[in-house]
Amino acid sequence: MLPIVMGQALPYELILIDDDPEDIELFSLAIENLKFPVRFSFFKGCFEALEALVNRAKGRFPDVVFLDVFMNPVDGFACLKAIKDSEQLAKIPVIIYSHAVNLHQKMKLKTLGAGDILIKPIDMRQLTEYVIRLISERDD
Repeated sequence: MLPIVMGQALPYELILIDDDPEDIELFSLAIENLKFPVRFSFFKGCFEALEALVNRAKGRFPDVVFLDVFMNPVDGFACLKAIKDSEQLAKIPVIIYSHAVNLHQKMKLKTLGAGDILIKPIDMRQLTEYVIRLISERDD
């Protein structure tokens, strides 16, 4: 069930933090394939994303953040830590959406609070199905 505010069903909101234009495009296309309303925005870096999230004046936070690990100047490990260390943002689920992550990195990401890890490349159909499944699980 979608969240209700003032009698209106709010769409799910997904945020992608990724500095790769091709991955942003693939993610955008996957979201367009959904058959229900989803608000989608992306940020090309951690600082930009954190500033936008923290500055939401009593606004609704996203339902989930997808985060790339291999970014510059701030990598996904530091960005995830900043999100989870923030009292305001800590409850937002974060899904890692990144290229090859080794076992040590996966363990570190889980310890920092990552909810799941999706390894790129992933095709658009798989990504769309993953997002549908993620949203369906939140409805239960």
